[in-house]
Amino acid sequence: MNDNAECFSIPAEIKQEAQEATLRLLLAKSKRVYEKEMVEFDNWRKKRGLGEGAITEEVLLAYFFNVEKHFAASPM
Repeated sequence: MNDNAECFSIPAEIKQEAQEATLRLLLAKSKRVYEKEMVEFDNWRKKRGLGEGAITEEVLLAYFFNVEKHFAASPM
């Protein structure tokens, strides 16, 4: 991240415009995949009693760890 970006707060309007631009740029297929993954993450988060504001680096690491365990190759 650019150090200059940390020196000021990004206005909500700019954040909203950036979010809209991102959504418009996603291809339809990518958007469906993204939304499916977000639903899975949201379900995982709710199952563990975490609120929407509880999305931290630790929470994401725990989620990725659980996803990795689910898809880990079985030993032969």
